[in-house]
Amino acid sequence: MIVKNFLFLGFGEILGRLFSFLSILYLTRKISLINFGEINFSLSYINYFSLLTNLGLLIYGIRRVAYGLTPKETVDKIFSFRLLLGILATFLAIFFINFLKEDIILKKLVFIYSFFILFDAINLEWFFLGKEEIKFCALNRFLVNFLYFLLLLIFLRSDKEILFIPLSFILGNLIGTLILIYFYYKKFNRISFLLNIKEALFLLKETLPLGGAQILIQVYTLSSIIFLGFFKMKKELGYYSSGFRLLLVLMIFDRIFNQIILPFLTRKFQEKNFWVLKNLIRLVLIFLLPITFFLFLVSDKLFLFLFPSEYLEGKRVFQILLGFFIFTLLNSIFSLSLIALKKDEKYFKNILIGTLFNLLMVIFLTKTFFHLGASLSLLLTELLIFLLNFQTLRKFYQINILACLPWPLLFTFLVIFPIFLLRNLHLFILIFIFGILYFSIILIFKKEIKKEYYFLK
Repeated sequence: MIVKNFLFLGFGEILGRLFSFLSILYLTRKISLINFGEINFSLSYINYFSLLTNLGLLIYGIRRVAYGLTPKETVDKIFSFRLLLGILATFLAIFFINFLKEDIILKKLVFIYSFFILFDAINLEWFFLGKEEIKFCALNRFLVNFLYFLLLLIFLRSDKEILFIPLSFILGNLIGTLILIYFYYKKFNRISFLLNIKEALFLLKETLPLGGAQILIQVYTLSSIIFLGFFKMKKELGYYSSGFRLLLVLMIFDRIFNQIILPFLTRKFQEKNFWVLKNLIRLVLIFLLPITFFLFLVSDKLFLFLFPSEYLEGKRVFQILLGFFIFTLLNSIFSLSLIALKKDEKYFKNILIGTLFNLLMVIFLTKTFFHLGASLSLLLTELLIFLLNFQTLRKFYQINILACLPWPLLFTFLVIFPIFLLRNLHLFILIFIFGILYFSIILIFKKEIKKEYYFLK
């Protein structure tokens, strides 16, 4: 089931992110480096306020639906509460931007993007994830990004049409949200507005550790963009945004992994099956390490192919953030394990320590090393949280991560060493060689991989 769901959601997510990334490439060719940075600053600003509609409610809802605990009542309560929070958060986002000494165009961008908060608040993807009805989530992710790209192609020609960017974004998200609501009505039930303030506050208390953790994760993940914007490092914000947006293409796998693994681990831990973690880690490393090292080696060629030449400095950001990608995917296993074990407060404490560390690092490193310092602060933060979550999980299950490394490292060496020797070849030739080597060595290790896969059924 887990592999089937991963492939199903992965297909929709990859198609969706493909159109999202095509949108980014289109933007870099139609607007200036500085305006590209301001678009990303606006999105990061809005995402901070969008967190107020989460507060752990999504993970809480997924977990209750996966357990089969009153799904209709759960949807009614969470939908109603998030709608109220969405209205409040949208108002706050619009209100506070007026206190920033920013130009009028940036304020207009933020104002339009603010409506995304409301549409995201009433999105029912969390319900379908809990029910493991993955096909609806895949369709939603594809349509949202496809419509965004299509509208950009129609309306955006230069910096003069910059306001069509957030308009296209929120329209795509609105349609995706309405489609999920339609499928919920058709397949399951209609939504009743069920809001009791006392119950809502109790629900908030229940979800606070998870909600606080989700907010803090976004705080430290987006802090680099926010501080580059506040420090008026406009070109550096553009460089960082290009590297960060390219990283988000890779984060497809982390997003899919997080949403599918939580119900899976919850079920396995109920069965007292903890040794599945080592199989999961090995399979993740087999996928993760070769791709990450390959992208590091070809990052300069990749940037010159994807972006205009003025964005080339962004490749150094991307190279640093590849380290973040490694630790965040491994960290997902440990953090979701703590959530599945209902150790929410311990998980929250680790994220809080990491976020406080990040706020210190991002200010110092960004002022000192600009966009590279901003990248490094994110990498160091994820490494710290990875170590904290790993140590916390070991109190409940003695997992030896070093024992999981030998043959994933051997696999990676066999794939990457020839690429290193041939690194001066054309990008497409290197991609072709990498593909041949990767799948050839998978065949060599077929017996071991099948064994790991068997334990994840």
